[in-house]
Amino acid sequence: MSKKLFFIFLLLKIFYVSSQELVESDTLHVNYLGQDKGLLQLNSKAIVRDSLGFLWVGTEDGLHKFDGYTFTPNVHNPNKNNSLQDDHIRGLLALKDTLFIASNSEGILGYQLSQNNYFSISFSKKKLNEKIAYDVFLLNRRSVLFSLNNNFVIYDVITKETQVFNLPKKKKENFINSVLSLDEENFLLGTSESGLLQFNLKNKKLKAYALFQENDVESLLFIKDQIFVGNHRGISIIDSGKLLEHIALPEVRCFYLFSTTQLLIGTETGLYSYDLELKKLQKQILKSDTKKIYGNVGINDIVGDKKGNLWIGTEGEGVIYHNKFQRKFHTLKIKLKEYPHHENISSFQFLADDDDLWIGTELGIVKYKDLSQEFKLYDEAKESLIYTIRKDKNKNLWVGGFNTGLLKYNEKDDSFKRFLHDANNSSSISNNDVIEIIPIDENTLWVCTWTGGINEFDLKNEEFKPLQINKKPLHRARIAYQDSQGYLWIGSDEGLFKMKEEKLISIFSNDEDDTKKLINDRIFAITEDKNQNIWVGTAAGISKIENGEKSVAHYGKQKGLPNDFIYSLMVDEANQLWMGSNHGVSVFNQETENFKNFTEKDGLQNNEFNGKAGYKDENGNFYFGGMRGINIFKPEQIKENPHLPEVYIHQIDLFNVPIERNELYANHLYFKSKENVLTLHYTSLNYLNPEKINYKYILEGFDKDWRSVTQEKSTTYTNLPPGEYTFYVTSTNDVGKWSDSCDEIKITIVPPWYQSIWFKILAILIIILLLILFYYLKTKKLKKDKLILENKVVERTQSLKETNEKLKLSFASLEEKNNNIQFLMKELDHRVKNNLQIVSSFLNIQANSITNDEARQILMVAKNRISSISIIQDLLSQKQDELILPDFIKIFTEKILNLLGDKSERKFTITYRLEKNTQPIKVNSILIGLILNELITNIYKYAFPGYRAENNVVIVCQIENEKIKLQVKDNGVGISNENRSSSSLGLEIVEEMIEQLNGTFSISSLNGVEVSINIPYN
Repeated sequence: MSKKLFFIFLLLKIFYVSSQELVESDTLHVNYLGQDKGLLQLNSKAIVRDSLGFLWVGTEDGLHKFDGYTFTPNVHNPNKNNSLQDDHIRGLLALKDTLFIASNSEGILGYQLSQNNYFSISFSKKKLNEKIAYDVFLLNRRSVLFSLNNNFVIYDVITKETQVFNLPKKKKENFINSVLSLDEENFLLGTSESGLLQFNLKNKKLKAYALFQENDVESLLFIKDQIFVGNHRGISIIDSGKLLEHIALPEVRCFYLFSTTQLLIGTETGLYSYDLELKKLQKQILKSDTKKIYGNVGINDIVGDKKGNLWIGTEGEGVIYHNKFQRKFHTLKIKLKEYPHHENISSFQFLADDDDLWIGTELGIVKYKDLSQEFKLYDEAKESLIYTIRKDKNKNLWVGGFNTGLLKYNEKDDSFKRFLHDANNSSSISNNDVIEIIPIDENTLWVCTWTGGINEFDLKNEEFKPLQINKKPLHRARIAYQDSQGYLWIGSDEGLFKMKEEKLISIFSNDEDDTKKLINDRIFAITEDKNQNIWVGTAAGISKIENGEKSVAHYGKQKGLPNDFIYSLMVDEANQLWMGSNHGVSVFNQETENFKNFTEKDGLQNNEFNGKAGYKDENGNFYFGGMRGINIFKPEQIKENPHLPEVYIHQIDLFNVPIERNELYANHLYFKSKENVLTLHYTSLNYLNPEKINYKYILEGFDKDWRSVTQEKSTTYTNLPPGEYTFYVTSTNDVGKWSDSCDEIKITIVPPWYQSIWFKILAILIIILLLILFYYLKTKKLKKDKLILENKVVERTQSLKETNEKLKLSFASLEEKNNNIQFLMKELDHRVKNNLQIVSSFLNIQANSITNDEARQILMVAKNRISSISIIQDLLSQKQDELILPDFIKIFTEKILNLLGDKSERKFTITYRLEKNTQPIKVNSILIGLILNELITNIYKYAFPGYRAENNVVIVCQIENEKIKLQVKDNGVGISNENRSSSSLGLEIVEEMIEQLNGTFSISSLNGVEVSINIPYN
């Protein structure tokens, strides 16, 4: 008997294996979520999403919450009252804020998410084995079914009432594996030993479902009026009361409707896909980003959402995750028959030519025929790295690489002609390492080499000659680009060279000034955008040269570029910049100045690309080459994730210790005044590429503006003063689109009692009472003081009256004395002027009576000085030492000139440059007048021998910084030796008077005489 059973079992296994081999396979690219993400045990028995979107995974070692980054395990803790009672979980159901858990040894458990509280559910029926639970199912909005051993329980989530129902007795354990709703009252129950049962929720009747006679049912699904039943033999499809067909498969454990036409089937040996329209079954090969294949893994559960996310719970392989927007690119692998064991062949250059794609690889020149999908490796330059492929102006194909020389393609022979360096031929190429080919015209190529500079190649004569750039050879000129304005740009390890018709226009490098400064001198890529700006890819980021060379802008890691070693640059139809680097492909949006990055997880051949391995063909196709193949795509056809994530504040730490509350369901938290060091943890439920998600946040009431964009998932605030705060946080999805929503939480730091509102009110009331009391006492005292003061005022008034009478008498006496003094001053002034006039007249009479010219001249000088004093005395008859200086100088000068002679006798004109200052200043006016008298008299006598129209005297007066700057200058004959002795006395007098005024002076006699005087005042 045992041999027969073994033989039957062996036949079944062979049948399953052969049926699997007959089924076509397809690859589903996935990510692995296991112990590296925090999953404690890899048997993922059940998966469910809660109302907020968090993922919960039940394993044989605890309950795990997943936020897109890591799993947070919940396990039994015997030292903690509020913990999971059983770590072995078989089933999960999320209903609002409650998680129902079917456990292996503690029956049905519950976890209230909003309260962070675990609870158990017990049943009153005797002899009920309620410790072993298998699963939990939702029947309707208020009814839940608990699957137990040989029983099931209907639980009312509103009244908390339970009803226990027995399953048909079998030799083995009998329990419910799946539930299918037929309508609001009738349900199909798939059992482990009783096949399909039909249960009416209203009349509570249970009966067998006659259309399905098999004993075991693992899974049920209703699709387009058809019932799909999965069990150990495969899938049975029931329609309109008939069993339509049977699909042979290994044990079917779960179904998931992936789309309207695609059904995913989880079995004990892997995942299958069934096309509902074509009736076609395919095996799904699960391939992770680490190239691991999950082919025959047991599938326990499948859960998805409307955002394209799919989670697969496996037996022994943790959780496998897939998103339909994950793979945005497809990779073309280079397959060469000459190298059958080379799985990965690096590519460096491309050129599309009709249906052919020329590829420069590490193994030589390869031509790929798109129609036949065949690769051909050419013998010329075999096993050499090909670094450049170009067509000249005559449409001929040229190729160059390391140790290849220059190669020309012969289309007729489908072969290449080589031009190599010949030490004995000066007309040969200077170096065999060709890294760029530049078509100049129909007769000329520039061939750039690694160490031999640039060669000018004559196509007609096939001769090379060296070419210098900036008067010297230019080595490693690896990239060239001709822009829309006809300029040729050459990039090298020495910077960027802009040329026009073989003439050097500009040099850009890291050593130049701001308008020509590059971020780095080592250049790999050059392109032009739709605004005629030139973009340069370097070993340290990209530089943008604005059209017209007005400015240069730089972009590196500090501005969001994931990797700053740029190998290639291309511009799409939206004027976005695409670049290959050492960390995938980045796209720069010029309007927002934001970068988004694609990596190997998005379907790229690898995160690392190769130098110059970027190409855009005439049809707008982009080519990026790297170490593991080529990515070919049109940017506008890239399907990016359109869904925006929800962001949640899920934990708050107080002094770096998590608080015992569930912040996901809280909207206001209160802390004491000393509890002012808070760390807020937040997460974005964007399960696709969470490492690309950015966050920004603000604490209103503390921050003035949103904090800088970051990828950190927490922030700490220290020393928060008491007050009301609101914390807001939002995030992007994996392609940089900001979510429309924010999560927020209000935080109140309660002030200490002495800063509380009631204390402040009480303090204000006490202050008011004190003020009232103070006012009362003060008023009372004032009334008393007023009475005393009034008495004193009466006494004082009488005394003042008496004093006033005495003052009136004294004032009359003083006024009489003042009048006498004024009369005496006028008399004194009159007598002084008379005496000065008499002295002046005597000097005049004496001078006229003397025949000696020298003596007469001396007497006339004395007479003029006396007259000057008289004039000054007359001008200052009101105020002796205070005057408006510019007015005084002009009036006094004119009076002196009138004394010296009639206006008609003057030999010069006079110009005044006097500062318009109306404020009087304190200065010794007599000395100022005497100085002017001496200077003007000397000019009058000696400066001009005769009258000329150009004779001029300039008097300048400036008043600043409490100094008088006085200049008297003429354009006369200057001070001759004859005049120097005759005027020396006058100059000595001037010098002496300036010293008395604490001033300085200088004399210049270069063109006439210029006397400069500086005198302090006040």
